[in-house]
Amino acid sequence: MRERLRAADEEIQPPPGLWTRIAESAPAPGAPRSPLSYLRRRPQLMTALFVVAALALAFGVWRLVGTSGERPAPPGPGTGLQLTAHNSDPACAKNRTQRCALRLARDPHQAYSAPGNAAGQVWNNDRLATECVVNNGRMVRDSTGAISDRWYRVTSLDGDEGWLPAVHARDVRQVPLCPSDQT
Repeated sequence: MRERLRAADEEIQPPPGLWTRIAESAPAPGAPRSPLSYLRRRPQLMTALFVVAALALAFGVWRLVGTSGERPAPPGPGTGLQLTAHNSDPACAKNRTQRCALRLARDPHQAYSAPGNAAGQVWNNDRLATECVVNNGRMVRDSTGAISDRWYRVTSLDGDEGWLPAVHARDVRQVPLCPSDQT
């Protein structure tokens, strides 16, 4: 079997001019290559780099837009600003059960789930009056993985006053920063 393969291999002749065409298309040894030539040969890597750059740009814009133009202003009970509580768990879209309740915290700088940090509770789509916002509270993550250290000082329809993390807030308009003595 080996002898037959060797004989067949020796009978194979490359087409005329093949080696010349290969030599002409190859870059000269030591010739500078384009930095993008490596990426052109690997489209998955190029796509991944593009996605990472787009996400970084979107995050930068979100941080700039989310915090620009805010200025400390004395909040009052009659600010007239409202936001909507939002539970990201699809099973809690319409359920007003204890399992679906969102906690209002007493202190935005303490652990959200700490036993002594509960000031009340609200549910998905509850409208809440808001006074002010802090941008340096405890980092909170919702069930979809969204994170934020922004907290809103709110009052529920039941009169519960506390802090709602931004990951559980929707329909937020320009809310003034809280004075340092309120946080």
